[in-house]
Amino acid sequence: MSRISKTLKRDLGRAVIIAGVSAAAGILYNSLHPAGLPPALLSLPVSGVSREQAWRPVSTDSAFFMYVARSAEFVDIRPAASFTVDHIPGAVSLPFIQLARGGAGSALAGARALIIYDFEPHSEKAVTAVRLLLRFGFSDVSFLRNGYAGWLEYGFPVSGGGR
Repeated sequence: MSRISKTLKRDLGRAVIIAGVSAAAGILYNSLHPAGLPPALLSLPVSGVSREQAWRPVSTDSAFFMYVARSAEFVDIRPAASFTVDHIPGAVSLPFIQLARGGAGSALAGARALIIYDFEPHSEKAVTAVRLLLRFGFSDVSFLRNGYAGWLEYGFPVSGGGR
């Protein structure tokens, strides 16, 4: 029995070492790769704003009224190429990866209420973007519940070209 115990301990030790080296290699690769996840995203579950605190949906109708009244700044977190094709008029293009890397400061300086949108309804990226912006010090941030797809479905105004 002691022979099995020694073999089991040795194999378990090797597995722990392999897992540790793999995790360290993955973290190193992620930090060096240009498309790696930013540290702000990696730390969200541990600290900052919870998902429940960031659950701030705005209906498409309410968002349209805010658009007409110019009482909110719309932030498109889709890739820049999608924004170039079409977007909500007056929206700011802030691709999700740029936002996650801390690029919100200059793009949204002096902004009033913010409405974040992605293409899909109930986008997890949009909720994460709200969490990031709340964590970065913005206070009035919500997301477009039905996404840009809902905006298009209602036939609300769109424009093409970058801002």
